[in-house]
Amino acid sequence: MTRVCVVTGGRADYGLLRPVMRRIAASDVLHLAVAATGGHLSARFGMTVREIEADGFVVDIAVPILGDGDDDVAAAHAAAAATGGFADAWSRNRPDVVLLLGDRYEILAAATVALLLRIPVAHIAGGEVTKAAFDDQIRHAITKMASLHFVSAQTYRRRVIQMGERPDRVFLVGALGLDNVLGLDLFDRSEVEKRLGIGRGLKYAVVTFHPVTLSPETTRVGISAVLEALSSRSELFAVFTMPNADPDSRVVEKRIRAFEQARPGCCSVHEALGVQLYLSAVKHASVVIGNSSSGMAEAPALGTPVVNVGDRQQGRLRPSGVIDCEPTPEAVEAAIDRGLSSEFAEEFAAGSAMLGDGHAAERIVEVLERTAPDSLELAKGFRDLPDVDTGDG
Repeated sequence: MTRVCVVTGGRADYGLLRPVMRRIAASDVLHLAVAATGGHLSARFGMTVREIEADGFVVDIAVPILGDGDDDVAAAHAAAAATGGFADAWSRNRPDVVLLLGDRYEILAAATVALLLRIPVAHIAGGEVTKAAFDDQIRHAITKMASLHFVSAQTYRRRVIQMGERPDRVFLVGALGLDNVLGLDLFDRSEVEKRLGIGRGLKYAVVTFHPVTLSPETTRVGISAVLEALSSRSELFAVFTMPNADPDSRVVEKRIRAFEQARPGCCSVHEALGVQLYLSAVKHASVVIGNSSSGMAEAPALGTPVVNVGDRQQGRLRPSGVIDCEPTPEAVEAAIDRGLSSEFAEEFAAGSAMLGDGHAAERIVEVLERTAPDSLELAKGFRDLPDVDTGDG
């Protein structure tokens, strides 16, 4: 059997990877190993490794990396700890393939170790662009280390090939988030209200704001704009989910906690909701506010308007339900007004589009099942494209 080690660093990527992990575990030709790191092993971020175990998975490798710091140096030390941890784990028991998703620094560390140990990497969600975060460079670096690529849109597939990757190794599978949207049994509105402390029938917003890692000042400006806009919307209950384990996450956390203390009964704050509750909350929300990638796929697919604040997601494909706005209180409030309007609801319904059909996990596992690990060459060539403009005149 092909031993596939799936690496997950937190609630966000685990929610997307879970349907893939289930299919690998059920496969007759693949063997699943699970490596948990990052926020999964931190009490501050909800110790979400328990969610993995509650779903019936065995965590074979645990690589704790987070210290008390909250700056760029702390992130660099965490990446170094991840590199050492994966090196130790995989030197003892090497998988045949390492399956990675996305663009975080602990995922880059896993890709680096896999390359140095000559273990093929399969990468999900390459070719995407997020211009305001260092995730962008990390994602593209992992693409060049990977031998197998699973992308969510044709535009992203072209970009991966443009980076020199073999077209026959780049598979268009769709967005994994839609597997959960279309495949999970979501809670009804009354259950969401009970679990999240929302008054019966109240309009509410799901709010997630992550640090903008290439611009610390933009993080401060952005979260302040969101909170100031919400403070003038007394009719809108706010359900906050805390940010990722990135530099300046404590800045965001402290401001949300201060908002909670200043407006008791008008919001609830959660380190992590879990996939089922989070998507259920999004489904029944009046609007989603913030700068999370889930606003680019899952929320529009669930029919919920999205107010996307700032440029953290600049470069991603936009479904029609996304309203982009500048990180100012006035712009955020105007975007909320538009998202809640009946006119926008009609426009959204008429032009909504999804990145895929909810069968991404199935396609990924089918490719893994028919691909022999020794066919995934590590010494890759480079495809020179004749029509590339080099800018040299």
